[in-house]
Amino acid sequence: MSKLVALLLYGEFHWGFSVRFPLASMSESFPEPPPTTLVGALARGLAEAGLLSRTELYLPGKSKELAVYSNAASIINSVKVATFCYEISNKSMPVPYADPLRLLRTLFIKENNRARREMWFGFAKSGRTYAPATKFKLLYILDIDKLSEICGSKVSTRDLVRACFSIPCIGSKEGIVSIYRVECSSNVRTYSSHAETVRTQFYVPIDAVSIDTVRGDYVIVSLPYPVLEWYQVRASNINVVVASSLRDFLVPCRQGVFIEPTYVEFYPSKESTVYKCIMDSEHVTIAWSRP
Repeated sequence: MSKLVALLLYGEFHWGFSVRFPLASMSESFPEPPPTTLVGALARGLAEAGLLSRTELYLPGKSKELAVYSNAASIINSVKVATFCYEISNKSMPVPYADPLRLLRTLFIKENNRARREMWFGFAKSGRTYAPATKFKLLYILDIDKLSEICGSKVSTRDLVRACFSIPCIGSKEGIVSIYRVECSSNVRTYSSHAETVRTQFYVPIDAVSIDTVRGDYVIVSLPYPVLEWYQVRASNINVVVASSLRDFLVPCRQGVFIEPTYVEFYPSKESTVYKCIMDSEHVTIAWSRP
């Protein structure tokens, strides 16, 4: 039986972050960093700590020809849970925002329309989530045996803590973060019984929740879920990959102009796995969809 390890990271944004769809440089940002981004941040930390290769991977794609993938693709099967929440605070609240930009579009206009000056310029939005000095928590549950196989040597909990402190950013490289505390626990238990409620600040897949039992304020947000194809560099069928990777998540918060984090309580669905992690400062329970 594989050994599970839980990592609870406490961090702080410098100004916020920007996470958009692949190749969509002009679009809104997700209000919370999705699981795909969290897996990428962990892979970056593992690489910075010397546990994972920094280079891209060459793996057979669906056409059985070698394709290029981010190094994050190698760890997705060892990551059982990757989730995020803002810490509740009366000092700062995240604000989703999109800057309107005036773009020169002459490069993309058909030749027979280039004389029409009214088509030379257009407007687009550049999304980001402003969260200056906003504190957050990340929760990872990992299969450390699988991760050790991927890294080519035995990975210890000390190695994982060092990798977590090596995470420099979330989302784009400008989304700088400071990780100021990391808790690691090997005391992780899984349950198939769904008779107990889960109380959490972290977002969870909607299919892991008995939606009629939810108590508390929440919103439902479509976020990309980690699959191998998501991390392919220059995928030819990127629209198909994006569409097939999106899943609905229940995010505990009150969301208007600001994002105000809250707790929710619910009964897990029969399709979920419940993880109970005993950490140094708190006990964390999370329900997650089975692969």
